[in-house]
Amino acid sequence: MKWCSMDHEELRTIGRRIRLIRKARRKPLVVVAGLAGMSKSKLDRIERGEIALDKLSDIVALADALEVSPGDLVRLPVPAPANGHTDSTAETVAHALDAIEVEEPGGLVLPVAVLRDQVARIVAQVRACRFAEVATELPGLISNLHTTLDTGAEHAELIDLAVRLHVQVTRRWLAYAGAQTHLQRRAVFLARRLARERDDVTTLAVANYGVVDVLLAGGAFRRGRAVLESTTLPPVTADTARLVALLTSEHAAAAALDGRFGDAVAPMDAAAELAERFGATGTIEMRFSSALAA
Repeated sequence: MKWCSMDHEELRTIGRRIRLIRKARRKPLVVVAGLAGMSKSKLDRIERGEIALDKLSDIVALADALEVSPGDLVRLPVPAPANGHTDSTAETVAHALDAIEVEEPGGLVLPVAVLRDQVARIVAQVRACRFAEVATELPGLISNLHTTLDTGAEHAELIDLAVRLHVQVTRRWLAYAGAQTHLQRRAVFLARRLARERDDVTTLAVANYGVVDVLLAGGAFRRGRAVLESTTLPPVTADTARLVALLTSEHAAAAALDGRFGDAVAPMDAAAELAERFGATGTIEMRFSSALAA
């Protein structure tokens, strides 16, 4: 799963966040750099937004040096209140999730083929970072998909589509929008409940990946590890290789975030080998920064 890279403004924003935290802790640049095991010049360039903070080891080391969680270190700021479209969409998504919980999604019943195409299109929009388009389409798609799901027709495929939508789109868009973490958790927990109903190993693995990703990014390491350890990996095929690689890399991330760097080596190597074998080179490294920033 390839997320978009940070633009230069986001690099500067993360650098400013690091500098603000460092100054709030009253720690000189040279001290934080030393605690994080990097040169003073490298940390200075990160703070200035000249180079990206894109290595898991640097993220964790800097977070430890600054006494914050890795997720807090690299999370981008909440969009300004003036961004009315983003804010109103986040609220509309929250209302859509509320409506699903009370079993009144209030959407349209659409043919599965139409919903399949719409989910594929919005996933492509997320991967291309076209978040304004995602904001326009997401609330209605959530309502329509769950309304159609409630009819009981073609239940298995509709569950697969809903799980994919909430793991690959809803949680990712909410993170981009700076929505409260509990909304991201609601989306992935909804996906997990649906996947359990479906009782398919691949669908449940997709849902669990979303849950683990959100929990680890939010600092709930124990709960994230528990879900991860309970997840059965699907057989490796061309269609599931990326999912298996991402879940395997979560084992590495969980170990590193727990300070067990030695335990992160084997799963990271296995995930990288899978990614390379199935033509997804670079996916795993990008997964770390996106998960910790989510």
